[in-house]
Amino acid sequence: MKPCIVIPCFNHVTTVAAVAQAALAHAPVLIVDDGSTLPLPEMPGCLRLRLEKNSGKGAALRAGLNHAAELGFTHAITMDSDGQHFAEDLPKFLELARAQPDALLVGVRDFYAAGCPTHRRRSNAVSTFWFRVETGVRLGDTQCGFRCYPLTLAQKIKTRSGRYAFELEFMVRASWIGTAIVAVPVKCTYAPLASGSGTGALACGPASGGACETDDRRGRLSHCEVVPPGYRQSHFRPVRDLAHITIMNIGLVLQSWFVPRPLRVAWSQGQRWSLRKTVCEFFIEHAQRPGELSLAVGLGLFFGIVPIWGFQMIAAAAVAHRCRLNKAITLLASNISAPPLAPFVVYGGLVLGHWLFTGEVMHLAPDEVSMANVREYFGQWFVGSVALAVLAAAAGTVLTYAGARLVRRK
Repeated sequence: MKPCIVIPCFNHVTTVAAVAQAALAHAPVLIVDDGSTLPLPEMPGCLRLRLEKNSGKGAALRAGLNHAAELGFTHAITMDSDGQHFAEDLPKFLELARAQPDALLVGVRDFYAAGCPTHRRRSNAVSTFWFRVETGVRLGDTQCGFRCYPLTLAQKIKTRSGRYAFELEFMVRASWIGTAIVAVPVKCTYAPLASGSGTGALACGPASGGACETDDRRGRLSHCEVVPPGYRQSHFRPVRDLAHITIMNIGLVLQSWFVPRPLRVAWSQGQRWSLRKTVCEFFIEHAQRPGELSLAVGLGLFFGIVPIWGFQMIAAAAVAHRCRLNKAITLLASNISAPPLAPFVVYGGLVLGHWLFTGEVMHLAPDEVSMANVREYFGQWFVGSVALAVLAAAAGTVLTYAGARLVRRK
């Protein structure tokens, strides 16, 4: 194993040097300068990669991981450049990476011990919830930038998201292709930087004419204004970045629910299938055995008839997802109540319900059924529709199973 430490940086001029020097004691350090408009301090012994334009954390991480792979490293541990992470946790990552070289190691912070602000804890809780929905993996922290990436994995996975959404999408897709996600307890700090210690966030002041100069003796910038003392610099844009992450999560949730796993694996690795192969995969997943196929058909027929109008397909898809049945077949079967069959479904429920309640056959032609009839006999129609749904589901399941077995024999 040949590890390195990748530190993306954008204008963290007063903290990056201390972070890099502490990390350098454990492995080679690669600083990714994401188009900083302030000159970074000298960091002897560190490798540097300069991006001409500021492109966000996601692009900086991707560039750093690619460059590390080109340099022959096998693993890259990423750290934030604002001093939030502690180099003393690096041995944990190195030890686990040697023991599980193919796993994605993710730092998990103790938010309460670190004094994490409430809004950040809530944001992480929301992110963690959606990560579990998308992958089924329980993880206590999905937003920590302290991670260890196997570079073969980083080269394999293709992501679309940038900035702060990159890390979450990478983790979701890594889980989809079968990569183990291993939690690593880490320390972090949200304490304000000490005023006057050279660790506050700076901006160029008018005294320097908009430019900053480095004082090599103290390892800090001179002729700059502190804004404000003790401020810990962050480039997270609440509205824009949260909107980006929300849109990404919607897309990943929809994929996790409706796209077959083999197709998600292919997409996560940048593969593109033909339309025919893609459509076939939607109808093959969880439907290769007669029992799975018949249950998917029966479930679709049940929810297509049961009287929960407006929610039938949503309920059918949710239950199919929960029961690991083919969702495409389930949704197709649930369309039994779509026009022009809807009037006959309503009529069947009304007649069956009337018979169950009174023991008599309702003398009403299908073309005479109206919403007025349904309102008048609502209780009978509702019970009859549920009973009809159960009968149709049972019949559909049995017939599909028999047909599938017959086809397999041939």
